[in-house]
Parts: sequence; structure tokens; C-alpha cells
Amino acid sequence: VYKDGDLLTKGTMSGNSYSDVFDDTNTDDGKTYTYKLLIQSESLLTNSQLINVTADSKPPKITSAKNVTSSNNTLIVETDEDSDCIAGLSETNLKAMTGKTKSHSIELGFVNGLNYVLVSCKDSSGNKMINPTIINYVFDSEPPGKIRGLEVKPENGALLLTWEKAYDANGIKEYLIYKGVDQDNLEVVGKSAVTKYTDSKSLVKGTKYYYAVKAVDNPGNDGYISDIEVVTMEDSVVNLEATATAYEGNKTIITGTAKPISMITAKIGDKSYDTKSLSDGTFEISTDYSDLPIFITATDTDNNTNSINVTPTVIKKPAPVVVNNTNLTTAPPAATKTKTTSYNAIIIAAIVVVVFLLLGFYLGRKTSSGDRFELDNYLRAKRKKEKFE
Repeated sequence: VYKDGDLLTKGTMSGNSYSDVFDDTNTDDGKTYTYKLLIQSESLLTNSQLINVTADSKPPKITSAKNVTSSNNTLIVETDEDSDCIAGLSETNLKAMTGKTKSHSIELGFVNGLNYVLVSCKDSSGNKMINPTIINYVFDSEPPGKIRGLEVKPENGALLLTWEKAYDANGIKEYLIYKGVDQDNLEVVGKSAVTKYTDSKSLVKGTKYYYAVKAVDNPGNDGYISDIEVVTMEDSVVNLEATATAYEGNKTIITGTAKPISMITAKIGDKSYDTKSLSDGTFEISTDYSDLPIFITATDTDNNTNSINVTPTVIKKPAPVVVNNTNLTTAPPAATKTKTTSYNAIIIAAIVVVVFLLLGFYLGRKTSSGDRFELDNYLRAKRKKEKFE
């Protein structure tokens, strides 16, 4: 056997076979080397063959989870390279696992609860794990508890299922929803991670439907199916709520919600007011002022209806402006606004009168002072003349 022209080993065949084991330590892991095998007969005839070998001195590694919770009695192990593996619940009871590739399995006698599994593998190059790998295997064959409190109710053109939470020591993974028109022939129609489910698939009015729910735990055990609940798909009911506020001497405003989206009609006496609920179901209607009971009807797109009577709450203050209904009515000018304007005019007129009075008084004083000044000058001149004479 030669490598790069250098003789590594040689020997003599015994009959038609030859076997030898030698170590080539001058290699790098993962690198491929080419060896030449030369065969020479007794008559000195020769033949040769090239062999490619990838250097490998590392043992295989387990790549699958080392903490497992399952209802499966079969352990499955994944390795990073093709290997032969053995496994068991003790070092004295290790058995060969099936599979010589990267996937290996073995069926062991697990007990409910935690099991410690020893696994050791050897690759095709002969590299073996120094110590066995320990896998913590929680075996759970106990199903979760039975579902209780299942209720099925119509809601917005569909059927809403609710139930109580199931219990399991290793937790609930999901709930399976069973449905059928025959209680002896139920099929899984959906899954839910929570304790409710809305069924809107292929519902026909007047048809009787049977429902049941079953829990599945995290290890994969199916629980006990619930008692069967039966419901007849009737006309949907529009969920309608509303309140009304009457602003005295002004208007009445109605607010509320209607789901699904519906046309809303508010009737007061012989007058009707219409609008449509918004995408979130809310609506608002402004009407003429009235403190009488209001008859409100909501009609969805399938002509399902619901009606209620609402008595307005009377408030003595101006009403807010309604902006989202079809018969928009803004608040009329308040009567107090004209009265306020009249008061302002009277006050201004009074101020003007006072100003004129003060001005007249001032001018009168000024005129009186000037006359007195001229009289004093006249008397003074007269006295001077008399004294001179």
C-alpha cells in the first residue's frame, strides 16, 4: 500500500485473501487522501487500484433532543454521520438500534414518568463515543381529562363553541373539534389551542348539527371525547345595543352597536331615521328632539333582524354635532345667543350716554370759567378808572 509514492505497509497473501490494519497518523480530519494498492503474483505479474479515503478520527455526535416527552414507546435518535448505535435502560442491557445511516430507533420497555436511556454510537471509520450519551425520556401514556361544559351557541351567522379547560400533567397541546349531522358519524373539522372555536363552514339553516371536543396532550395522547352537544342552525340574531340622549329644546342623539354590520332604523312616532353601522359595529343617529321611547331595528345583509325600545335620557344643555349618519343634523343656533347680543347693545348704548354727559359737563365748566375771567377784568379796569378820576 502506497501513499504519495511512499510504502506504508506490505504483506503476503494467504490463499486468495489479504488483511492488514495500519494507522496513517499524518492526516487532517475531513481531508480526502488517495492510496494505491499494488498486487503482485508469484510470476511477478502486477495489478493496482486507487482507493480514496477521507480522514476521520472524531466519534459521531447525537443531534436529536436529549430531553424528550412522548407517548411513543419507540426511541428515535439522530446522529451527525452514518453510524451504528446501541441503546438501553442500563449499561448491562444495551441493544442494537435499527438503522445504519443518521437515523436510529429502538423500542424499549418504558415506564410512565422519567426514563434514563443510554446511547452509544460508532461511525464507519470505527470512531466510538468515549462515554454513552444519556437521554431523559419522559414516557406518558396517560390521556388528558375529559372535556366538560361544552356549549354551542349561534353568533353572527356562525356557531360558537366554548368549553372548560382540560387537565394533563404534561400540558395540553390542542383541542380537536368533531362535527356531524349524525351523532354516530362525527368527523374532525378543526383544531384550537384555546377553549373556544367558531364554526362557519357549510352551515345550513334549519339543519341540526352535533358537536364534540377532545383534548390532545403535549406527548400526543388523545383524551376522552366530550359529551355530544346538538344545536339547530336557525336564523342569525343581530346583536343590538343602543342608548339615547335628548338635549332639551334641541335634538336627540342615538348611539350603539349592531353586529354584524347592519342597517339601523330609529322610529319616533311617525318619523323614521336610517343609518348603517360602521365596520366596528358602532352607529350614531341624530333626530329631532323627543323624550318619547324610540323603536330601533337592526337588519343585517341576510335580512336577520333585531329590535329594541330605548327611552332617552333628557339633558338640559346643547347637543354635540353628529357627523356619521345619513341624516346629519347640526345643532341650531341657541336662543340664548340672540339674548346675549341684545344685552351687549344695551350696555354699549349706556356707555355712549355716559360719555356724552361727561363731555357736556366738562364743556359747561370750561365755558363758565371763561365768562368769570372776562368779568374780573372789567371790574378791575373800572376800579382803576374811578381811582384815576
